[in-house]
Amino acid sequence: ATISDLDVESISPSKNVLRWTDNSQHRGDTVTIQRSTDDITFADLGTAAASAATYTDTTPVSKTRYFYRGSTNN
Repeated sequence: ATISDLDVESISPSKNVLRWTDNSQHRGDTVTIQRSTDDITFADLGTAAASAATYTDTTPVSKTRYFYRGSTNN
């Protein structure tokens, strides 16, 4: 199970919305969202149902560039 087309939209200085395409074959799959400031070291940020295809990061720091990635778990 995988996700693809991960896109990030900055809604406000304190909110980024992530959207993806759910390619999962299983209804119970979840996505672990990770965030990084250097695109090397990532930390878990949260989880969402893969089928939700969206996650809101409410903890970004203004004027900080972030890199996101998601991995599915079943």
